[in-house]
This record gives sequence, C-alpha cells and structure tokens, in this order.
Amino acid sequence: MKLPIRLRLTAVYFAVFFVVIAVLELGAYYSVREAMHSIVDHELETRLAGLDDHLTRHIKRFPWPVLRDSIQLHPAFQPDFLWMRAADGHVMFQGAALHSLRIPAFDQAAPIAGRMPNVAKPQVDTFNWGGRTLRVLYLQRTIQGNQYQLALATDLGLPGAVLNKMWLWMLLSVPIVLVVASTAAYWISGRALAPMTRIIATARSMDSTKLRERISVPNTGDEVQLLAETMNGMLTRIEDGFQQVRRFTADASHELRTPVAIVRAAAEIPLLRRSAPERVYREALERILRESERSSTLLEDLLLLSRADAGAEQIDQESIDLGKSLTQACAQLAPLVEQKGLRLHMRGPEQTLWIRGNQEHLRRLWLILLDNAFKYTTSGGAVEVSVGSSDGRTYCAVTDSGIGIAPGDLSRIFERFYRVDKARTRSHGGTGLGLAIAHEIAKLHDAAIEVESELGRGATFRVSFPSVVSAEKIPGAVRTAIAS
Repeated sequence: MKLPIRLRLTAVYFAVFFVVIAVLELGAYYSVREAMHSIVDHELETRLAGLDDHLTRHIKRFPWPVLRDSIQLHPAFQPDFLWMRAADGHVMFQGAALHSLRIPAFDQAAPIAGRMPNVAKPQVDTFNWGGRTLRVLYLQRTIQGNQYQLALATDLGLPGAVLNKMWLWMLLSVPIVLVVASTAAYWISGRALAPMTRIIATARSMDSTKLRERISVPNTGDEVQLLAETMNGMLTRIEDGFQQVRRFTADASHELRTPVAIVRAAAEIPLLRRSAPERVYREALERILRESERSSTLLEDLLLLSRADAGAEQIDQESIDLGKSLTQACAQLAPLVEQKGLRLHMRGPEQTLWIRGNQEHLRRLWLILLDNAFKYTTSGGAVEVSVGSSDGRTYCAVTDSGIGIAPGDLSRIFERFYRVDKARTRSHGGTGLGLAIAHEIAKLHDAAIEVESELGRGATFRVSFPSVVSAEKIPGAVRTAIAS
C-alpha cells in the first residue's frame, strides 16, 4: 500500500533535513576541532621560538644545571610539558607530564650520536598519555653547533571538553530539529494539498444530478488552480454532453410518439366500425404504411448517428469523381425539381476533380443538401450546384434562393432535431435529422461543412474536402471503373 502524498512529502523532507543537518554538524564539529588545534599549534610554535632563543643565548654561558633551573622556573615554557635530549642520548630535561613519553619519531632507547633521526621540521601529533590527551610538537634542533631533540606539549583537556559538549549538543539538537522540520513539512504539505483534497471530495460527490456544480477555484496562481479550472471546463463539457443526450432522447421520443399515435388512430377507426367499407380499411393501411416508413427512416437515422457518436461507423473509401457524383444525385431528384417548378443549375470545374470517399455516404450527403434546398425554395426559385478547388482543397456548394436562415439559428443548424422557428416547421416534413447526418458524413470524410445565409436571400451549404486527387495519380484500372 502506497503512502499518501502528504506522508511521502514529509518523509522526503525528513530525509533531506537529516542529511543536511548531519553534513552541517559534522562539518562544524571538524572545523571547530581544526581551529582549536591550529590555535594550540600556534601556541606551541610560540613556546618553541621562546625556548630556542633562550637556549641560544644562555647554553654556552651557564652550566646545564643552572640553565635547567631557569627553564624550570620560567612559566612561559610550561616546563611540565617540556622534553629535551642531547645528541649522546642523555635526556637533559623531562617535564612531569611527559615522564616516559615515547615519541615514535625519536628512538629513545638507543644512543643517537651520529645517527640522530632527521626531524628538522616541526611535527605535531596527539597522544593519549597518563589519562591526558596531549598535543605534542617535536623536532630536531641544532643549537650552538650541538644537536638536540625537543618536544613541547600542551594539555587538550579544555578544548576536548568544549568539543565533547559541542558534540553532545549536536546529537541532542538533531532529533529536535528533525521533529520540528517534519511537523512543519507535514503542515505545509497539508496546506498545499488542501485544494486537491477539496477537488477530490467535490469530484467524488458528483453524479448525473449534480453536473451544474463546480469546483471551487483557489486563487493560488499555480498548478492546483490550473487543475481546478481544467476540471471545471471538463465538467462543463460533460454537462453539455448530458444535456445533448437528454435533449436528443426527448426529441427522439417526441418524433416517434407522433407516428405511433397516427398508426394507432388509423387502426382504431376501422376497428370501431364493424361494417366499414373496403376503402376505409385501405386508407387506414396506407396511413399505417406511410408512418411505418417514416418511423423506419427515423430509426435508421438515429442508428447512424449513434454509431457515429460511438466511433463505430467505418466506411470503405475509393476515388470518386466529385462532379459525376453530384450530377447523379441531381438526376435522381429531377422529378422533384419539375414538380415544384424550380430551376436547377450545375456548374462544374474545367477538369475532373477526384476525392477519396464512400459513394453511398456521399450520395446521401448530396441528397440531404439538395432536398433541403428544394424544400425551402418557393416555386420559380433556383438552386445552383457548383464544384471547384482552391488552396489545395476540393469543394462543392449548394446554393438556393429560398427563405434563408436567421443569423441566430446558423450556429445550431446542424444540431439534431433542431428546427428553425417559423421558417422551418414540421409542415415541410422530415425528421429534423438531415443536416445532422450530413454533418456526421462530412466528418467521416475529414471534410468541413459550412453554411452562409440571410433571411429572404437563400442559403449556401459548402462542403470542402481535405485534398485533391489528380487523374494522373489514379491507377488506370480505377479510372476505367469510374469512367464507366
């Protein structure tokens, strides 16, 4: 089981603080220790310089016992921590604190005449001797032509006590600092993650009945605020989708209720009349057949739209002559043009334009656009179909001189079951799904469908495809099949 983010952040802060504190305190401890040793070494070098000067001036003037007594009485030399040996191995001076002290650099057990170890430069070492910790400076000195071995020491008891106390305080401060740092980290991470907690709680409480609710957006200016705004945008889109589904379901129910009611009424009338003539039964059956066909068309349209929404609508594409495909659709609707007394013009390109698509789906797209143009164009009006290419795209346009569309309705013209008030009423027939289906067919072909219109001045529906396939790029077998 993974720990919550808050505890993980606290653990990270704890580890980081522990490492930082350990490094800082160890660095501080060793820095202080080195500083103390540097001060002690400087003191030893000062004492050595004083002893060197004293011996240089007096070693030839006074016998050694007198000179030794003068060193013994000189407090600056700290005689208890002084050791001195001549070249013949005779120990000339030995302080009480250095009694029997063995310095590894000096061979104290054998005479040193003629083979005295070479310790010309001062060396410093720390020795534990007689229950004390001594800092010892030792070297070999030539004074008035004679060689001597000198050792000067000082007691590190006081500096050691200071270092030990410092180390103790450091050890005691580590858990205190870590506890304070971890508590602060836990509190800070809680404050930082509080908006996330509220977002999670709000998101968990939401269902289909609470889609109008929104997450409170913290004014933090960071990623948490961006997350809240993004989730609110997502909720808005989900709400719009739910509203669309509800509206679609209500509209579909409404559209299906009417033909069901008509069928029921058409069946009840002759059944209530026991001796109805054959004509009544025939009329009832014809009405039932018409409404059944209309209901079947509506159900097929709904099925196509639902499959498109689910992404399950797959089409096989081939190379299609756009002009020829539109010409065939216009020919299919020629009787309707004559019946309504309309004029239909086809304006084609100078050369054959090829697109990739599904012939049956495109035929339905052209029929929807042409039927829509014929339906809302009064007798004596004109409908023009044009095909062309520009900016690397192939397009077709259907323009009518009909009643047009109000500007406020243009943005919703492709919605399912949407009917423009007054101008496009149920009296014109249809299910209200034609343009929605045309829009979905265009999407299946990666095409864009647009509309331009003004009230009383007709409308233009324009479908543009993403690419133009030239005749030279089509295999001969395909060209022959299309041409035939």
